[in-house]
Amino acid sequence: AQGEGYAPDAARRVDFLGSYPPGDIALGELRGPMREETEQWLNRLAVGVTTQHATAAEAHDRLMLTKAFDLSARLKRAVPLPIAAESEKPRVGVRAAG
Repeated sequence: AQGEGYAPDAARRVDFLGSYPPGDIALGELRGPMREETEQWLNRLAVGVTTQHATAAEAHDRLMLTKAFDLSARLKRAVPLPIAAESEKPRVGVRAAG
């Protein structure tokens, strides 16, 4: 793992400069998307600032929609929405694709 700043390793022939997904360390602190998202989430919880984060209900809705996609693909047919937990259980005589 390479620490803060750019310190080229002589054994490497090519370096790709840029950020890694969570961000970069600068002045001893993480800067970038992960820090920003964490700070926004804490502000939402602490002082009620509106953020782009999903509510629990919105997240659950998207999760169930994604599970419906998966179920539909496994059954190779359309499934009615919204799905319920019972919809995900394998039915007798129905073989999941695999």
